[in-house]
Amino acid sequence: MLFTGPVILAQESGEVVNSTKTITTTEWYADPIYLIIGAVVLIIIVALLSMRGRRKD
Repeated sequence: MLFTGPVILAQESGEVVNSTKTITTTEWYADPIYLIIGAVVLIIIVALLSMRGRRKD
């Protein structure tokens, strides 16, 4: 019983560690890469449709 007091006190930690984790997310429509890819696909579709109309069999 004489040693239980110091052992219990030795196990206490005086430090308190607080950590915060910040996660940021962006919507897909806010990312410019999707706008660029969408514009390229739209231009390709319009070009293909306009070439299709010019063909004469």
